[in-house]
Amino acid sequence: VELLDPFSLMWSIGPSLAEGRMRLGAAITSDTRVYFMGGAPRASGAASAVPYAMPTSGAIVPVAPMPTPRSWPGVVTLSDGRILVIGGTTDAGVTSVVETYNFRTNTWR
Repeated sequence: VELLDPFSLMWSIGPSLAEGRMRLGAAITSDTRVYFMGGAPRASGAASAVPYAMPTSGAIVPVAPMPTPRSWPGVVTLSDGRILVIGGTTDAGVTSVVETYNFRTNTWR
């Protein structure tokens, strides 16, 4: 993980994920946690694991997995703090599934 300081515009090396990923989505919450949604650990396949990084401490913490494993998801943090995960590609093909993650309760809907 590489981190950009928005004030100095300098990049720094952050914590490492347990497994490398490509084609993932990311979202930041109000408490500065960076969540990594889905992606693929190899050229094919889709991940359901969702870790988050605490840039200030360097910790990587796993949370409840996504119900629908996917790569290439659209990800956005909503005004109420939930993270919306939209579409993407599953092992079966393109999906239109939309799910939300509540980081306060570690639950998916």
